[in-house]
Amino acid sequence: MSRSQQIHVATRNSLRVKTTGRHKDLFFIEDKDMEFGEVIEAPLPKEPLDIVVVCHWLAIEEVKPAIPENALA
Repeated sequence: MSRSQQIHVATRNSLRVKTTGRHKDLFFIEDKDMEFGEVIEAPLPKEPLDIVVVCHWLAIEEVKPAIPENALA
């Protein structure tokens, strides 16, 4: 059994995962070097539009609760 944890990333660009060469089980993602001033002076990204995450129980002891998230179909 492996002791390492999986890393999950969401990105618009593809990521190139590399190995160190010496260690077959050690991987890394090469980052672009950036000047600190470039990061500070960069424009802020647009704010997300109406992104909402909602969590609720779908069933409790095999019974679907009568709540707005579980509207009757």
